[in-house]
Amino acid sequence: MMKNVFLVGLLMSVASLFSSQVTIVETSLGTGLDDINCQSVYNMGETVYVGGLCTGFATNPLELNVYRSEDDGGSWANIQYADVDVDVDWAEYLYVKNLTFLDENVGIASCSVTPAYYCDPPESQFIIKTTDAGASWDMKFSQPSGHVFENITDIDFFDDQNGIALGYFDNGGWFEINVWGVVTADQGESWTPIAFPQELLQHKTIQNFSIVDENTAYLVAQHAYQYDDVLEYFVYKSTDKGMTWESVSQHGFPSSINVEHADVTDVEFVNEDIGYISFSESYYKSVLIKTLDGGLTWEEVDHPLDVTHGYENIDFRDIYFVTEQEGYIIAGNYCNSNGCYRGYGILYTDDGGESWMVLDANKYSSCALVEMSFDASTGVGFAVGGSISGDEGKVFKIVGNAVGTHDVFDQIHVTVGPNPSQGIVTFTNNVMQVLSLNIYAMNGRLVKSTQLTSEALTVSLNKGEYAYKIESLDDGRSSKSGLLIIK
Repeated sequence: MMKNVFLVGLLMSVASLFSSQVTIVETSLGTGLDDINCQSVYNMGETVYVGGLCTGFATNPLELNVYRSEDDGGSWANIQYADVDVDVDWAEYLYVKNLTFLDENVGIASCSVTPAYYCDPPESQFIIKTTDAGASWDMKFSQPSGHVFENITDIDFFDDQNGIALGYFDNGGWFEINVWGVVTADQGESWTPIAFPQELLQHKTIQNFSIVDENTAYLVAQHAYQYDDVLEYFVYKSTDKGMTWESVSQHGFPSSINVEHADVTDVEFVNEDIGYISFSESYYKSVLIKTLDGGLTWEEVDHPLDVTHGYENIDFRDIYFVTEQEGYIIAGNYCNSNGCYRGYGILYTDDGGESWMVLDANKYSSCALVEMSFDASTGVGFAVGGSISGDEGKVFKIVGNAVGTHDVFDQIHVTVGPNPSQGIVTFTNNVMQVLSLNIYAMNGRLVKSTQLTSEALTVSLNKGEYAYKIESLDDGRSSKSGLLIIK
């Protein structure tokens, strides 16, 4: 009975994934390296960076926690350095967030230092830069004098010189929260404050922003506190690389969401007309809205996370569109009336957000997903997250348009092809580890079970569709399920 349940689950998973032409691999950072609470990821193609939460008491200078892969997520190395000085006596938690690389050597990130329980507001936030591929980092911007708490919501670049960092600061209470932002024109060497419109400055928080092209960006802000049971969000647009901003629209939160527990979580504009905003409502659900007229009007979009699969309490965290049609949402931070836990979900659309499917979700996982990054030229991305205890992380590799001439799965380094084929498929194991291979007919019947060694394995199959699963016998955690199409 358990075997049949497993087969049904595998076939449903494969059918779902390949109907959308997307595959997901949970990749390991390596033995002894999975205790990073992943907070940020940046995908440059072959080279991928993951930044995380460094736990444990530390003194100045602080040690950062960053991993780098130079083979598209196949293997990872932990880069440790301790040359970032911050003005705190000690810190229990140090976040590395908002990783952005401009070329092979130059990268920007934000850090936040928390001297208490890591869910508490950070005491200090700052922007750092590397010019040697992460081997060392220098501080380039720190919070203005007198600000109690500053949140760097996001950092991104219009081109290899011009970038922007936005967020908000707190001078001691809800009524002292204001937006802030800085821009750079020299690869992050120096940062200049943004002169925001007066109506945007007071009692609002910038939740996130989205760069559309080399000049244009949108941001979404919201009220810092609820007033007379009303909570509003504000859409602004810049056409000069973030230096100045003009109001596009102002709206109340969607009527389907309880504003008492609601926040804007992300914004993503595909172009100057089409955009998306996600909202989370703790204890209940997430909401997605879409605009077709550059943010003037918005309509709620149906999604299956809280309807079909019962994961209504997992909050949307990040939206990313690789093309106008193909996009993803990751989710995390499951809450109910008994308290907050973790849990994650990954959603996918291939029709411009008209419909969404759940690629993967686990309501009871100890980890929540918080950020993703894609290489638009290949359709390959990475989604990362961590646990509430701060000592566990997850990294998922997402491969779009997976059915092609060959499917290459870098996590376990197996090449499968041709796929589709005329009846002969070759599995090539490219690393020195033994893998198991099981091939199933679509009715659940096991067609072949064998091991993949260093020799290429050729399999002959009759016309039809087959599900296969490849697993690592070394660590027991790396696996890949796929679909074979025999014409």
